[in-house]
Amino acid sequence: MSREKLLKRAKDYASPMGLRVFPCRPKEKAPATAHGCKDATTDLEQIAKWWDCPYNIGIATGNGIVVLDVDINHDAGKYGDETLADLEGQYGPLPETWMCLTGGGGVHYYFQCDDPALTVGVEFAPGLDYRGNGGYVIAPPSVHQNGRTYEWEAGHTPTNCALAPLPDWLHRLMLQGKTKDKPTNSAAPEKVTEGKRNDEMFRLAASLRAKGLTVEEITAAMMEANKSRCDPPLSKQEIETICKSVGRYKQGTADMPPEKKSTFDSLNFYTIPSLTEEERRPPEFIVDGMIPCGLSFLSGAPKIRKTFLGLQLSFSVADGRPFLGRKTVKCDVAYLDLEGSKSRAASRAERMSTDIPENVFITNNIKERLADGLVDKLRELHRENPKIRMIVIDTYSRARGNFKAGSSNAYDAEIILLEPVQRMAIEEKIAILCIHHDKKGAGFALDSFERMSGTMGISGSADSVLNLIADGKRFDGKAILEYTPRDAKGGEMNLVFDDRLGEWQEVVNLPKEDIRGNPICDWIIRNVPEKRSAGMFLPYEDVFKYAYHCQIKNSGDEVRKQLESRRDELYSGYGIGIQMGVKSNGDRGIRIINLL
Repeated sequence: MSREKLLKRAKDYASPMGLRVFPCRPKEKAPATAHGCKDATTDLEQIAKWWDCPYNIGIATGNGIVVLDVDINHDAGKYGDETLADLEGQYGPLPETWMCLTGGGGVHYYFQCDDPALTVGVEFAPGLDYRGNGGYVIAPPSVHQNGRTYEWEAGHTPTNCALAPLPDWLHRLMLQGKTKDKPTNSAAPEKVTEGKRNDEMFRLAASLRAKGLTVEEITAAMMEANKSRCDPPLSKQEIETICKSVGRYKQGTADMPPEKKSTFDSLNFYTIPSLTEEERRPPEFIVDGMIPCGLSFLSGAPKIRKTFLGLQLSFSVADGRPFLGRKTVKCDVAYLDLEGSKSRAASRAERMSTDIPENVFITNNIKERLADGLVDKLRELHRENPKIRMIVIDTYSRARGNFKAGSSNAYDAEIILLEPVQRMAIEEKIAILCIHHDKKGAGFALDSFERMSGTMGISGSADSVLNLIADGKRFDGKAILEYTPRDAKGGEMNLVFDDRLGEWQEVVNLPKEDIRGNPICDWIIRNVPEKRSAGMFLPYEDVFKYAYHCQIKNSGDEVRKQLESRRDELYSGYGIGIQMGVKSNGDRGIRIINLL
């Protein structure tokens, strides 16, 4: 489902319908804002700021809206449809109102009701829940984790059906609370006595977590359940402790405390035909064919300008511009500069020819190491800011610290350290790039994987390895970039470093083409100054860079060679005069004059 379509529907719900909306994580029920449904609003400007990716749509209930949630999954023992049919047979059919077919196979019935006592109710009858004050539901056209979309039932949408009042009999049953069997007029909540209260309340809280409720929603529901079901009620602190404990389970998955699985189940086997379309998709690359979602390393000799390449990569990804000719997925970037400073990062960035994006976030203030909390911190960073999908760690040795894994050898210790990093990156679908040094004597290594400092455990844990190898002396500014991803062909490219701009550029083979096919002439034709103006001066090196988007050695000689044979054609065909060898402020170059 596209971001644009979800944003449009979210705005439609807010105005003119007046429903309070907020974003939930793509294909999940978990809120994407700091305070969940408490952040819900009808402010269209705020909604537009939120929906910068395909977030699901959450509608906050309460304020006159109560939603009946009918769980239907017969394979899992959910027979909410049968319970509702029995109740309608006893009390009469539900009125015509808004109906949403959920991605999980159930049904949401929307009703009008202003009773503040209706908060969040779970299993007030078998397979029946409700959401009122302090709750929320996922709305169409959001996407369920199984890939199916939430849809309005034909003829029961907010645009062609009125919102019906909550029937009195259903209102009464919701307030009555959970019962062991299908409720009747005389049914009463089952009391839980001392010795069983904590276990029963924990199981109930875990079931709420399995339905996708937040800890705040669970706490509100459990406070009411505690009053009606426990004899005597548990203390407020005990209920809060239980709710905090079940909060460790992932939303929508924790049903009960984990039970012992069979060996077969514990190994999580799957079959290829059983995979969903989402699971069959090939690995995603943030930089096409070079840097995938997962763990990558960029390695090179000290002082070969790896950080310049890391910043250049970050700016390209943040802008969605090609990186060394490779397509990128536009996203926010977090750059952990563990060896630098604000002034050093600024001075390097300001030399570059492109505008500095505002969505590259740099920090020099990381105290944690990979083995003592940094991995979890990066996971939370992405979850709180899902637009951050690339994290650069400069350098790996600083983030690694002096990690040792007991009596394990160095190879095993590296695997133990990096396996959680790689697993987290793949689970979160983000790219983590570690900038690292080559080992001493790396020039004699036959394999690029053997060049990096440390053990082969690094390359064994990486989803892609990039090596920046000096082509000549280290400070000549020439290098070969080898890239070896796990899930793509890989290759190499010749690079040259432009000291003026602090950028690496790919060395290109210059084509022999007609005048508009020639990049230099084509750039001049497209950027000719205004008629009868004084003309525009450009140094030879700038002409070459603007035309080819890279630099080569002796680029001025190449510009002169190409223009000398084409000056007459530029004049006769386009009325453009070219003066060669012009000197300005110590630079030699050309002056472009519009003679028409």
